[in-house]
Amino acid sequence: MSGASKPLRSDAIKTGPDRAPARAMLRATGLDDAALARPLVAVVHTWSNVSPCNLNLRDLAAAAAEGIRAAGGTPVEFNTIAVTDGIAMGSSGMRASLVSREVITDSIELVVEGHCLDAALILCGCDKTIPAAAMALARMNLPAWCCTAAASRTACSARATSPCRTCSKQSVRTVPASWTMPACARSKPTPVPVPAPAAVSSPPTPWPWC
Repeated sequence: MSGASKPLRSDAIKTGPDRAPARAMLRATGLDDAALARPLVAVVHTWSNVSPCNLNLRDLAAAAAEGIRAAGGTPVEFNTIAVTDGIAMGSSGMRASLVSREVITDSIELVVEGHCLDAALILCGCDKTIPAAAMALARMNLPAWCCTAAASRTACSARATSPCRTCSKQSVRTVPASWTMPACARSKPTPVPVPAPAAVSSPPTPWPWC
């Protein structure tokens, strides 16, 4: 990334005597003259601890920010909301799920457009955040990318023969009887023992089925 060859979109908020107040605000976040001279790249994520789908997005955002700096850009990080279908389904909360997609899209577009950012990277990982990110990309005429958190291991018992709690509950509730159900959903789940703190190899990891 290099802003030397042609004007940057972000120059509208950071270049010239009349933009001194805006530069002061940006400097107050820790940016110096060198950082302000580079392209400003949005690093957007839907981190929250309300569900496992988005739990690792702040970590991914930190790694992405380092990559942007290494490539000659300046990351500008912000986040937006996430309503998880896996929690909201079957309750009055489902009425908020589809609406949240529009809110997420609008919020990404508004922040990027409002600050004249030069590019965007969107990190997401749940039912409505992924299409919302794609919609935001379609609206913004900018270099932009969308990356999901990707699949990872679920929180299962240390015993290989024990069923996974998440798989068991979700499969029993959502798979029609005419389908072949996973083995872990055919019988009553075996209680999962809680290991001692020293024996825990990893916590429940993001996106087990969302």
